[in-house]
Amino acid sequence: MNQQKIKWDKKYILIVFIGLCLVITFLIFNNREKSNTLIFEGSPEYIKKSDEQKKQLTIGVTNPPQESKSYLGQDQTSRLTKRLVYEPIVYIKKDLSIEFMLADKIIFSKDGLEAKVELNKKAKFSNGDVVNAETVKKSYLELNKTTSQYSQKDICKTIKGMEDYQLGKNNDISGIIIDNEYELTFQFNSCSILNIQGLSIPIFKTVENSKWAIGTGEYAFEKYSHNKSIELKKNLYKHTSKYAFEKIIIKGTSTIERKNEVDKFNLDICEVSLTSHINDIKEAKYHNVYEVNDAFHLNYLEFNLNDKVGENKDIRKTIYYSINKSDLKQGFDKNERMNNCQLSSLNNEKSLETYDLDIAKKAYHNVKNIKEIEYYTLGDTVSALRYDMMNKNLKEVGLNLKKTSQYDATLRYTTHQLTSPILDFEESIMNSSLKESYQTFIQSSYQNNCQNILKDFEDYCHNEYVTVPISTVAYGLAISSDVDQDSVRDLMINS
Repeated sequence: MNQQKIKWDKKYILIVFIGLCLVITFLIFNNREKSNTLIFEGSPEYIKKSDEQKKQLTIGVTNPPQESKSYLGQDQTSRLTKRLVYEPIVYIKKDLSIEFMLADKIIFSKDGLEAKVELNKKAKFSNGDVVNAETVKKSYLELNKTTSQYSQKDICKTIKGMEDYQLGKNNDISGIIIDNEYELTFQFNSCSILNIQGLSIPIFKTVENSKWAIGTGEYAFEKYSHNKSIELKKNLYKHTSKYAFEKIIIKGTSTIERKNEVDKFNLDICEVSLTSHINDIKEAKYHNVYEVNDAFHLNYLEFNLNDKVGENKDIRKTIYYSINKSDLKQGFDKNERMNNCQLSSLNNEKSLETYDLDIAKKAYHNVKNIKEIEYYTLGDTVSALRYDMMNKNLKEVGLNLKKTSQYDATLRYTTHQLTSPILDFEESIMNSSLKESYQTFIQSSYQNNCQNILKDFEDYCHNEYVTVPISTVAYGLAISSDVDQDSVRDLMINS
């Protein structure tokens, strides 16, 4: 009898334990920023594509292709083309994860000033040529020469000798050393988060009898129509495959043209505003529409880490937990969403609302002789509303928010768009009292696993309360319901 009771007790404990796990899992995911939420579900039954249309993926972009050398640009067409055609040593996704592309192995030195890169010996360009250390260095030389229009030269300046080469002072990049056929050593000016970014430029090769440079990606150029479209075909020398399409077309599609293209089943993917132009998609009934966060449109409260008040971690922590984002939502526009990310709104796995007066009061208890925070603000209505709500929040812990027109105040509201604020944040940290601890952190992170370094950096920013993230902007991503949703969604969101 007792044995039976013990068995049932164990079963009961197990059931309770599983139930608690499910509840915790639900709460975690329910609190995540819904940056990939299905808001409209289409059905394949409304699709009437020709056999040719079924073999291809057509992506509509707002701005039509302007450049056949798409590896030079950073507009949406260029980003998509680089992802599909021109692989780098490492690919940095917008969610801060890092994929080894042409690299088989990367080992950073203990001081973070050197990276030994071992290339994947199986990698081939779309004409069958192997990728070796010489072709990789040639891409760096070509993209960074004085006359190059490459849009991301700045991320390469961390490499030794790069700036002099870009200015035309030298004919070589001293910090890129070819060790053997498949290995290179990159030397850097300092231990910086940018060192991993310096390994992310597109690798390409120019060949005779080809209109376009070739790459190692899953697709290769087939046709370019200026101001209209780019057509890509399968790279026959790429033996791994994410996408099932024989052809991918990236074309400029205005909001006026969109309805006609959708009705003819000539538009598999497009981005749409959540407040307008979405009805054409819904009426066609065959696209799934996802609400997606704009990865790098970040609105946050930024601390001046050089300021005597701003360098106080307990003050930063006090403000971080005093701000009630739910109050600030009163000033949000229709596309704005709460955010808790330092570097990318796609990496938002922590609770969105960080308001906790108990934690704030405990942190402020450790602060001496600081009763007022200078806050740089503009005079518009939204800024005034934001100031009033924040001042109300801070008064609950005993702090007063003082308006000022001085930009170098302790606190200011900042909007960052288009690119990750990594460079801005690191520069601010390196010019502050955090410099020494930051260098120890960054060296350790490179040693542990360089593929995690950007997410480690975001954690560092959270743990040091470098900013108080407030909001981001959302948009709609429409994807035809007959294509693989996961792979295509990843292509669009992380390119």
